[in-house]
Amino acid sequence: MGISQHNALLWQVDPENREFIYVDQPTEMSQRMEGTFQEWIETLPNQELKQV
Repeated sequence: MGISQHNALLWQVDPENREFIYVDQPTEMSQRMEGTFQEWIETLPNQELKQV
């Protein structure tokens, strides 16, 4: 599982050269997204999670 290998929230795309760069802290938006995904995982039935 590729997404489980690395914390995706600590990577951004450099707009100049379009390459991934590592960052020390996730952005505020990334933190909100992580909270949303965690809420979905905890509350949605498995069948709905598969669709997400």
